[in-house]
Amino acid sequence: MESERQFRMVSNRTNRRSFLRSVFDTLQKYDFDGLDIFWLSPGLEQSDVQPQDKDNLVSLVKEFRQEMNRKNRTDLLLTVAVSLVPFVLDNRFDTFKLNRYVDWMNAVAYGLRGDWLNVTDVHSPIVPRSIDPPELRELNVRDGMRDLYDRGAYKRKVMMGIAFYGRVYVLQSSNTGLHAPIDMNREPPPGHIVNSPEIYSYTEICTYLREGNWTRRFDEEGKCPYAYGPQPYRYVWAGYDDEESIQYKMNLMRDEGYAGVMVMSSDMDDFTGVCGKRKNILLHTINDNLPVEREPIYPMVSDI
Repeated sequence: MESERQFRMVSNRTNRRSFLRSVFDTLQKYDFDGLDIFWLSPGLEQSDVQPQDKDNLVSLVKEFRQEMNRKNRTDLLLTVAVSLVPFVLDNRFDTFKLNRYVDWMNAVAYGLRGDWLNVTDVHSPIVPRSIDPPELRELNVRDGMRDLYDRGAYKRKVMMGIAFYGRVYVLQSSNTGLHAPIDMNREPPPGHIVNSPEIYSYTEICTYLREGNWTRRFDEEGKCPYAYGPQPYRYVWAGYDDEESIQYKMNLMRDEGYAGVMVMSSDMDDFTGVCGKRKNILLHTINDNLPVEREPIYPMVSDI
């Protein structure tokens, strides 16, 4: 498994040195700006958790920072993606220690709902909703970001993640609302751009809406849109983000004092303007709502 190789790589200093040597060679060869560590796929099963996992990640980012200084490459960026799922956050990330070595943390504030629930839902509700079961009551953008802060992450080092895609399901019946039953035995047809049966890009969804075959609705509690309509041989439902929901999220980011936002990913925006609005409407919505004055972000590495 990929996760097993990942944890084996960071399990001792020799392996980490080998990895970092390869990373720095790649950064130099292709003139990349830095490294983002995406440490999320493992950790969802309790049996996978090892007590040393959090410490090994801290060791990796600390040694990366030391190597940057040794090579006089302090211009490079070092970032880490962090989960908002409480179990994963508790067992994979020592956010307080990570503050010292990373330039910032990218909070994955999306993908909080999926087909494992067997019902439709928007995947990044901003706040708790009356339809949420108790176990998901606090798994939303606002409370997840606050939970990250409560566990030691500095707000000025946290970017709020926003997804430019929607999670897609096949409906089981004529029920097209939130928490409608989905057909777990059939997968949605791939979209016409990303070609994925699991996610549709914003461009794909807005195209279907513009063509008139799909219907848009809005979760007034969670402040996210969803849409549904016919695809070949199936009736498909998608929970996603658009400029309206992103406006709510930008308000939250500014009001709560986080450093900024991260997007996943910019190539899923309406980069051609096919939906009748200006090109890259989602990126424009973010940019138009960033704070005018922001506190600079510096890694605190004076004692390494």
